[in-house]
Amino acid sequence: GGVINPGNVTIEAAPGVIANIDAVLQGDPAGGNALRQGSNGITVAYSSAFRVVTLRNLVIRNFNNGILVAGIARVNIDNCRLENNIANNISLIDNANVAITNTQSVGAGLRIGPSVPTAPNPGYGLVLRNNARANVMNSSFTNNQGAGLVNLTNDATNLKLFKVGAFFNGTDIAGPFTVAPDPNYATTN
Repeated sequence: GGVINPGNVTIEAAPGVIANIDAVLQGDPAGGNALRQGSNGITVAYSSAFRVVTLRNLVIRNFNNGILVAGIARVNIDNCRLENNIANNISLIDNANVAITNTQSVGAGLRIGPSVPTAPNPGYGLVLRNNARANVMNSSFTNNQGAGLVNLTNDATNLKLFKVGAFFNGTDIAGPFTVAPDPNYATTN
């Protein structure tokens, strides 16, 4: 809600520092763990393509979705670690455009914390829906209960990969994707 920020937004930890965004607060004095674990760690939903959100040097864990990007948002996810989010570590919907670099998506569907573990639903490392697009470079998707990378858009150009590892997931990659042939690969979308 509210008015769109007039400029770009960056959420980051200082260089060499990693900021933990965890749904589980040890001891939970206010009793909010269950509510936080049922919500998204970070949601970006812009209706303007002229804003860019950068998420850098973050660890996001134990939420429903670690990161949810919607609308026509443009997001850079750089040097982040997403782990133990029950539904998806990264979920892209609508016409979102996301660049993911130097990022790890680990253990989606495997919640840790004091709450009773919830069954993976579906436990994807990265999922694209509607007409969302993602370019992923120098990143890994490992030990996710569902698929590591899922493209439900049925368009191979919506999921572009370069130097991406997908290992030990329920299914490593589901749906069509394009592999960039070299590091100087450029895209028009």
